[in-house]
Amino acid sequence: MSPSPSSSRKRMLALKWEIILVLIAKGVLLYTIWALWFDQPMPREDRAGNVTRVILNK
Repeated sequence: MSPSPSSSRKRMLALKWEIILVLIAKGVLLYTIWALWFDQPMPREDRAGNVTRVILNK
């Protein structure tokens, strides 16, 4: 027995809102991560030393 068109539409509407909610939550999470760790650039004089430290693992 196939589902009625009404229940199929309800399911698609529920899926649509679930996807929208997940995308909004993902955007908020990405913005929070950016604001906490990537918002302020590293001072120019510290860049070379930190890159060298990371590459050479010292």
